[in-house]
Amino acid sequence: MSFSDPPESAPETRTTEAPRVVLGERGEAARPEVRLLPGRIKASRLLYPAYLLVWVGAGLASLFAWARAEWHPLMVFVGWGALFCWYWVYGVAYRYRRSLMKVMAVGMSVLMGLVLIWVSLTRAAPMRVPQGGELVERGALVLPGAAGVATALSLAVVLAHLLYFGRGYREKRARDSVRL
Repeated sequence: MSFSDPPESAPETRTTEAPRVVLGERGEAARPEVRLLPGRIKASRLLYPAYLLVWVGAGLASLFAWARAEWHPLMVFVGWGALFCWYWVYGVAYRYRRSLMKVMAVGMSVLMGLVLIWVSLTRAAPMRVPQGGELVERGALVLPGAAGVATALSLAVVLAHLLYFGRGYREKRARDSVRL
């Protein structure tokens, strides 16, 4: 082999060089791929507003707890914090496709959510409350009612994701890094 021989006629030898790359050609394999992702919409578009609604409900319930002595703020934090944690577990179970964990998280979310809604709405109704050693009639309260409504909305959003938006698949095209 001499230096004047063309590379095509050179004998095959083992080398560490990479194969020749021709820039600018696009074959059938260079088309953007289409991936299927779970859910009709991205999960965070519904779950993040549900998280926010839980904390709005917790904030309203905390304001009620600070204004009156009927509830303790720590118990409000524990109740709504547990609901937030179950929503988060549902989101993780949905993302990583863990069906048993998702079923348990939804069950506990529904149970916790319904209990918190019930407690909030019954506390918002007019009732007799102890004040200064005697029972006093008080009217309906807005803060616990609003906390119950915010919690009900958050539960409705999570259930909407479970029953409709989280089912099926959507397409996502992979980005093409080669621009012509």
